[in-house]
Amino acid sequence: MLVAILLSFLSARQADAFDGRLQALNAEVKDRSAATLRMPRPAATLCQEHLERGRLTSSRVYDDAMRAALTEASALSPEDAGERLSFLQIRKQVPAHLGVSLLLALRSQELTLEDAVYCHDPSGKQSPSKWIGASTVGGDFWRIDLSGAGEGRGILVERRRNGKALSQAASRSLEGFVSCAPDLPDINGVMGLALRSVRGKDYQPWRHTPECETVLEKKFDIRSTGKAPSAPASAKAIAGRSAHWGASRNTTGSCYEYALYALEDSGVIRGRKAGQDWRSFYSSISLDYLSAKNFGRWGTANPKAMERVFGLGKIPTPADPKTIPAGAVIVYEPGTCGFSAKHGHIEIAQGDGTACSDHCQALYPYCFAKQSSQIAVFVSTR
Repeated sequence: MLVAILLSFLSARQADAFDGRLQALNAEVKDRSAATLRMPRPAATLCQEHLERGRLTSSRVYDDAMRAALTEASALSPEDAGERLSFLQIRKQVPAHLGVSLLLALRSQELTLEDAVYCHDPSGKQSPSKWIGASTVGGDFWRIDLSGAGEGRGILVERRRNGKALSQAASRSLEGFVSCAPDLPDINGVMGLALRSVRGKDYQPWRHTPECETVLEKKFDIRSTGKAPSAPASAKAIAGRSAHWGASRNTTGSCYEYALYALEDSGVIRGRKAGQDWRSFYSSISLDYLSAKNFGRWGTANPKAMERVFGLGKIPTPADPKTIPAGAVIVYEPGTCGFSAKHGHIEIAQGDGTACSDHCQALYPYCFAKQSSQIAVFVSTR
C-alpha cells in the first residue's frame, strides 16, 4: 500500500504512467538494504528522537516523493487544498495517499507547511516504528502512526510540540483518517477532529464521502422521502449536457465554468445577441461568472431576470435532495457541505440523487437536512 502513499498530485493519466516507474523503484529498494539518510530538515529531528543514532532509515522513493508533495501542497490555496482532498475521498484514494492527504488537510486550514518526513525503523523495536509527519510554522508537528495499519489495527494521528504530544485521535480503519468511519461518525475523521481543536471557529470542513453520509443519515435518522418528479424537456437537456461535461472533465475547481457550459449548450438561455461572446453577455446582465456563489445570489436578487434569461425559478430547498428534479441548478454558499470556503459550489441535478458540473457526485441528505438555508435550488419554469 505504501508504494503510492505520497503521489496524488499527478493527473490520472500521469499517475497511471508513474505506477510502472514506482514499481521498478520499489523493487530496487527491496533488493538492497534501506538507505541510511541524514536529514537535517526540521521534521527529521523528531524522527531522530525516536530512533537510535545511525538507525534512521527510509527509502529514497518515499523521501523524494514526500518532498515533492510538500512543495506542491505548499503552493495551493486553502480552498484548492480542501478540494483536492475531497477529490481523493470521492475516488477512494486516501488510504493509498496518506502522506499527501495529511499535507492537504493541514494546508486546507490555512496552516503554513514547513517540512515533511517519512520515518521507519525496520527492526520494529522503536515505537512508533513507521510514521509520516509534517511540521507547520508555529512549532506544531503532525504525525500519522502507520505501525498498525498493515495489521488491521487502524491509524493514530497526533499533534506534538517541543517533543510532547498535545492531542491524539484514532480510528480502527484507514478510511477514518480524513473521513467518516463506522467507529468515528465525524465527517472529517480523526484528522478533522485534531484540526478542529486547533482552528476552532475558523475550521473549514472538507467534503465527506457517500459512505460517511450513510452513517450520518442513520445517526440523525434522516430518510429519503421520495423520488424526483419528472422534468420538462428543457430541464432534461440541461441535465444531459451537465452529465456530459461532468463525466468527460472529472476534475474539481471549475464547477461554475462547466455548469454554465451545460446551460449554454442546452439552448435554454435567452437574450444573447447574435455573435455576442458569453462573457460580454453575462456582464451585460450583471452576472458574475467567476465565483459559483454569485449565480445563486444573483438569481435570488433578480428572480424575474433569472426566469427570463435562464428559465429558472427558485424553490424552497428540500430536506431530501433526491426529490430535486433533473436540470435543477443547485448553488452552495461558501463553506457549505465542505465546499470551497471562498467560492462555494454549483452543480446541476440529474433527478436520481446525483448532480454534475465539472464532475458528478452524490447529493447528500445530511447536508441538505442540516444546511438547507445555505443552499439555493432553481428549477426549470419552461
